Amino acid sequence: MIQLLKRRWFAIALLVLLMSVLAACGGAPAVTSWPGMIVRGNTAYIASSDQIYALDVVTNVDAKRQVWVNKPVQSSSVGYHSQPALSADGKTLYLGTDALAGNSGSVIAMNPEKVTVTWTYPLTKTDIAPGNIYGGIILANEKLFFAGGHGQLFALNAATGRPAWNQPFDPKTNTRIW
Repeated sequence: MIQLLKRRWFAIALLVLLMSVLAACGGAPAVTSWPGMIVRGNTAYIASSDQIYALDVVTNVDAKRQVWVNKPVQSSSVGYHSQPALSADGKTLYLGTDALAGNSGSVIAMNPEKVTVTWTYPLTKTDIAPGNIYGGIILANEKLFFAGGHGQLFALNAATGRPAWNQPFDPKTNTRIW
């Protein structure tokens, strides 16, 4: 009888040890986002995974920091991995998107006060698609500059989203610019 109990305890201990070893082999969860962030005044705008967050960075630590969260593109196949840009007056937030499957991103302009989308590039079916946008969007001289997953550099009018150039710069490499 004692021999049988020893075997059971040994089997249970071995099973617990095996489960612990197997759990440790799982490793860290897969990375689904590397967030881009911009801070202006009391607010940080964070583009992460498939949502955009506005967080209060000044309020007491014990208070709720999230001002709002939004999913501007209502699709589970769109992500945000690029550094956003914010207009000088803080009334327009510019975001680059990427398709989680494929290479079809876009640029979104949104009003962070109303949390609404103002425009999305490509504006029409004849506009050149940028591909996934992983690098940050740069706002300078009222133009948005960004690189796309098809190896092209783009410039858009920041107010309207219309291309500032007739054709994007294309180094003829067909290499993604990240």
